Amino acid sequence: MLHYLWIHCSFHLTRWFPKEIRWKLRVIVLPLTALLLIPEFFVLFQNETSRYCPANLLNYLIADVAFTTLMLGLCFLLCQMDPVVFQIKVAFHAYGILDAAMGIAITIAVTSTNAAECATNTPILYYACLILAILHLSSLALVAFLTPFWIANSVCTLSVLNPRQRRGVCYEPVKCCTCLWHV
Repeated sequence: MLHYLWIHCSFHLTRWFPKEIRWKLRVIVLPLTALLLIPEFFVLFQNETSRYCPANLLNYLIADVAFTTLMLGLCFLLCQMDPVVFQIKVAFHAYGILDAAMGIAITIAVTSTNAAECATNTPILYYACLILAILHLSSLALVAFLTPFWIANSVCTLSVLNPRQRRGVCYEPVKCCTCLWHV
């Protein structure tokens, strides 16, 4: 869910600003998204990464590089399009489900008993996958926390936050700064 959450936050960040200055945010967000590939390629091109690891962490790192590359494309599409086409929204959410599965798979691989040997054979690869697993699980927890609010807002519009009428479930926590909570 790490990649899914990055795309979601980038999309809403560009939408918070007027159309006239969104290009400035795109100039900042899209290169930052591309920079997320650098640490993964750094780990991938280390000599010790090619050593044997019984947990197959190298396969997970390569899959995460593929997900990050797809994230770059989806981030570009969602930040550029206004309005976003329904098919791209569906593809984005399908990508989010696959990203959640990928994060869970990396977590299972890192916490398996075979990964202890990887920590001694390929420490850079092991710790990179451990960091990825922690980031994926924390973003999955955040999305799981926000999902009931998204569902409630789609079932009953403006029930979560309605700043014009000053009501909603989340009005009191965010009444001083509505940009903190966006559903």
